[in-house]
Amino acid sequence: MYKIIKFVAKQIKDISEKGPKTLIFKVILLFNITVKKLLIISFIIFVPFIFLLKRFFNFHFYELQTERIGCYSSWEPFIILTHYKRNLRNKDLNLCLIYHNKVVANNYLTDLYKNKMKSLGNYRFLKGYFFWECLTSSYKFWTGRKIKTYFFNRITMYPMFVKTDRMLKLPNKDIEKGHELLEKLKIPINSKWICIHNRDSSYLESLKRKNYLKHVDFSYHNVRDFKVDDLLPAANYFTKKGYYVIRVGAISNQKIISDNPKIIDLVNSNHRNDFADIFFFSNCEFYFGSTSGSWKIAKIFRKPAFLINGFPFADLFLMPWKYPGIFKKLKIIKENRFMTINEMVKKDLNHFNSKPLLNKMGIEVINNSPKEILELAIEAEEFFRLGKNKNKTSEKLNKIYSELNKSGYKNYKYYKNPLGLNFLNQINL
Repeated sequence: MYKIIKFVAKQIKDISEKGPKTLIFKVILLFNITVKKLLIISFIIFVPFIFLLKRFFNFHFYELQTERIGCYSSWEPFIILTHYKRNLRNKDLNLCLIYHNKVVANNYLTDLYKNKMKSLGNYRFLKGYFFWECLTSSYKFWTGRKIKTYFFNRITMYPMFVKTDRMLKLPNKDIEKGHELLEKLKIPINSKWICIHNRDSSYLESLKRKNYLKHVDFSYHNVRDFKVDDLLPAANYFTKKGYYVIRVGAISNQKIISDNPKIIDLVNSNHRNDFADIFFFSNCEFYFGSTSGSWKIAKIFRKPAFLINGFPFADLFLMPWKYPGIFKKLKIIKENRFMTINEMVKKDLNHFNSKPLLNKMGIEVINNSPKEILELAIEAEEFFRLGKNKNKTSEKLNKIYSELNKSGYKNYKYYKNPLGLNFLNQINL
């Protein structure tokens, strides 16, 4: 009873604070939830058939994420856990019945995964979403047994990407298609390129325009954003070293302003499509950019990645990684100074990414400067070319590791990853 009273009180408070639009939204939401619950209950007519089929066939439903590009990094662990590991353990293969949300971040990457999984034999993709969601929920409602797994990104899966070979490869016909794309962009076929990316709010806003999580406020995420202009000094440096620089991403509210012909703003190009992004990622020398979902495509194709503007700080330590990165700093506004590593750890701000709450605490998030980004670009190019990391054995870095390992999340982070050398020298313990 107490929970119901508390829930009702919260709804009244929200409506009084946010006005009539919130009331309309809550009424619509309540209606949708009620309709779905009624459908789940009515799907009892299918439950006996599922129950009977389970007696003769070993199958399970899985919902895989497709709405954000970073979600695709969970598909490989899914395949390994449901196919390869079962074979190694000599267990019978489950027939995996798979469905996903109608929102698909990258259709070409989805097709690559589907073709790979179909070749393994124990996967079946189901069309539609709502029907299967109601069916699996109804089965659980009436029997109390779980018949569906919602498979999502788990931090504990990330080490797999440094322990296994890449799973996805582009077919020859698509490589030829990629060569045609290079010709259209006036990039010689034998060229080397680097993929760059900056995060902004465009993609999540575009999802809301498509009525996906329409009433969710994603603005707290915007603290991870930064301007593409901040990448220009680094991009110019890479071109001087003989690389083309390809700015990747599905959509952006910013454009690159540059007369350098070797810097290509693919995001705003007429040649940008789902295939183009994956082609450039799969054949790049390395990735240089934000810690948002895009960098995980580089991870899928086992490409080196040098991360900038990491936020929260712990984003640089999600998996064992040998490539140096840099993170956003936290500034105490009243004292006009940056927080030390010790202060961040004590307040657990190395795992914190809510800008409104940081503002209440009087803390400002400071982006990496173009100079800091350029300094890491110089280190990244040298590291990639020579395979050497100057600061791996730094005494200061080891002290930072020691401090970070006091964090309550240490079992899920890899506090042995390197940081940019010049950036490291600016950090206070």
